[in-house]
Amino acid sequence: MTIDVIPFGHRKFLVQLFKVANIPDRIQFGRYYEAVCEIVSADGRTTLEECVAHRPSDRLNVVGGRTTDWLVLLVKTDLALSQFSGIDIRVVQYRSEVSEQQAALDYQCVP
Repeated sequence: MTIDVIPFGHRKFLVQLFKVANIPDRIQFGRYYEAVCEIVSADGRTTLEECVAHRPSDRLNVVGGRTTDWLVLLVKTDLALSQFSGIDIRVVQYRSEVSEQQAALDYQCVP
């Protein structure tokens, strides 16, 4: 799995996960879900964080097929950006669907 981490506020991160195996069928493209993310740091410490998982739609790979193994996570955590080096992150529980507006409000992504 490939991980791309983008900070967007104090202790808030947008985490892109590529080549994700085992995304449940009920997680639909273009939808947002409350979730629990497990973060394992480079030194082996594990934390569970509330997050929002989004399965983007309409992204095509180099041969024109839909990218089906891509997740975007919104994560609030006490970790600093420097601590994301060498982490492993995965969704351990998908919860209920939320609207894009609710996800943006919860993570203060709107002005």
